[in-house]
Amino acid sequence: MTEPKDKELTSELIEPTVEPTGDKVYRLTAAVAAAASVVDYGATNALFQTFIKSPTERRTRQAIQLIMEAVNEIKERVKRTEEQLQDNEAFVSTIATAYSMASRTAEPEKLSAIKRSVVSSALESAPEEAVQQMYLSTLAEMTSIHLRLLPYFKTLSYFKVKSFNTSDHRVQESYFEHVMPFAPENTPRAFIERATRDLQAWGVIAIPAGAPQTMPGPNFITMMLTDFGNGLVEFIEA
Repeated sequence: MTEPKDKELTSELIEPTVEPTGDKVYRLTAAVAAAASVVDYGATNALFQTFIKSPTERRTRQAIQLIMEAVNEIKERVKRTEEQLQDNEAFVSTIATAYSMASRTAEPEKLSAIKRSVVSSALESAPEEAVQQMYLSTLAEMTSIHLRLLPYFKTLSYFKVKSFNTSDHRVQESYFEHVMPFAPENTPRAFIERATRDLQAWGVIAIPAGAPQTMPGPNFITMMLTDFGNGLVEFIEA
């Protein structure tokens, strides 16, 4: 006798029982507006419907859909039941965080990274919960520009980085020539520089020990993924 197969999650099976934070914001804001005698209630209601309630509902559906797709993939790929997943506290924490993140972005690259993170969390090789949350908190700060730069840093090796002559200004500047093809089309150089500095500040990239660098910097050309950065990339690409 075969065991009954878990039913695939679909939007028809999901009905949120907890009011999203966005809806609480909507109700609170609406209540405040209704209490103000100077408000044109008809115009205010239309404004809320257009810019707060409708987008919140759309983002909620988007987040639920993303989580459902990830769970369905996990059930096929890892062969775990929903009950087993529910008992995995680290996975539950990741889903809660991923749901919140997915409702706050429309960038395809970021949504994909969030979905991959949920899948990663259910794998046998998944890191402990604290590490997963560190990866997710870093991902939460990222934009599509940050995410698109990561593949460039994946191409680098220590020996390649060590060979760069950073005292040559042209070599320092060549970083932008190397990384531009990876960035979203027509991204201004200033934004690429900002994104690179962010990755450095978050500990995703750094100058490895023994690699050349100069005081004026910025030494982007000799930066590569750190151990944390490699773990993050693996986590969001599973």
